[in-house]
Amino acid sequence: MEEEKDWHISAQEIQQKFHESLGSRPFDEIEKSNRFLLKKKVGFALCGRPVELPCLKNYNTGYNKEQLILIKTVCNKIVEKSDYNPIRFACTILVPYHKGIQPGIPIFRIVTA
Repeated sequence: MEEEKDWHISAQEIQQKFHESLGSRPFDEIEKSNRFLLKKKVGFALCGRPVELPCLKNYNTGYNKEQLILIKTVCNKIVEKSDYNPIRFACTILVPYHKGIQPGIPIFRIVTA
């Protein structure tokens, strides 16, 4: 029971930090042509803060090659599913608990017609 209580508190803290980092609005609006900003927001949601310095090698993002592939894949899906320009999307984080592991799973919601 104590472990479950600790998880609950930890999950709330993770969600609060995520919320504070992304801001408090119903959804973000990003022009479809502004892929850099979209990748920045999606990158933070998926991978957290970049650990590398931005440079030409990482397209000035600070994320490694594998992270960039994932970020690009998710961004392409968001653009594909969005009926609006600017894109309207929101992100929250789900914090499940299984055998002592608490992975933070970002959930994206795309506003469609």
